[in-house]
Amino acid sequence: MKKFIIIIYLNLLLFSFDNTYANDWDAYNTKQKQQRILFSAQKQYSKKHLQLSRLSFRNDCSGYINLVLWDNGHSLEDFYQAYEYQTNGVSLIYKYIERVGWIYNHQKPKKGDFIFFSNTYDANRDGKINDLLTHIGIIESIDKNDTITFLHYMHNRVRRGYMNLSKPNTYVENSDIVNTYLRRKSKYTSKTLSAQLFDGFGRLEPGT
Repeated sequence: MKKFIIIIYLNLLLFSFDNTYANDWDAYNTKQKQQRILFSAQKQYSKKHLQLSRLSFRNDCSGYINLVLWDNGHSLEDFYQAYEYQTNGVSLIYKYIERVGWIYNHQKPKKGDFIFFSNTYDANRDGKINDLLTHIGIIESIDKNDTITFLHYMHNRVRRGYMNLSKPNTYVENSDIVNTYLRRKSKYTSKTLSAQLFDGFGRLEPGT
């Protein structure tokens, strides 16, 4: 996810677009909401260009999540106008979920939850490990070994990534990917795997 000025990001939206689910979201229970989020995310799998009907989104990780949110009646444009946050795309999504839902670290996540990462690249180009909230995805599944499969936009398309917080230093185990590489190794850090860069989960429901 490349850092960008939030005004430019928001101007990519066609504000006249009629959101299909805008009036339906509150009618669903928590499980149904999680299913809708995941369904919207899966529809974009392997796509390079992020579009929803006549609306185009930025082709990066936050643009992908913004599309999923918009597809389910959540407008970051309205949120930005109300609170005027000057921040990058992932941080804006984090603040939105923090306000309308739940940010957590220690509870077991569920399918359809959001997953945040920090320090996946040197966003401010200062050569230091101080870049908070630089990448985001949506949880697709969790296996019996607690390895999370998540959907995210990386390397020019929506793809699957993997994370296991109990094995933060393991890339592959028994031929299965345990943690996806989210950052290249450099002289600044040896932390490159998803579990090493994990920074929290989020859900669009408060404390559920």
